[in-house]
Amino acid sequence: MMQNEPTEGGSVGSLIGIILIVAIIVLGGVYFWGKRTANQTPAETNAAAVQEVNAIESDLNSTDTSVDADLNSLDAELQIQ
Repeated sequence: MMQNEPTEGGSVGSLIGIILIVAIIVLGGVYFWGKRTANQTPAETNAAAVQEVNAIESDLNSTDTSVDADLNSLDAELQIQ
């Protein structure tokens, strides 16, 4: 008889324990994440959105999007090339 033989019940028990611990950690994270987002005021959320929109608008304004060409000038450029 070997005295160091592992029992099958022990590995299943430890697997269930690990699954329960991971589930508790995940549920705790979801709970605290929900509490944090619930504590944010709409003004804070709106302020962050306004800052992002302003940053995008300033990027758009810094690029040259003006088009001063008409069909005749485009046709003339194509004929030259």
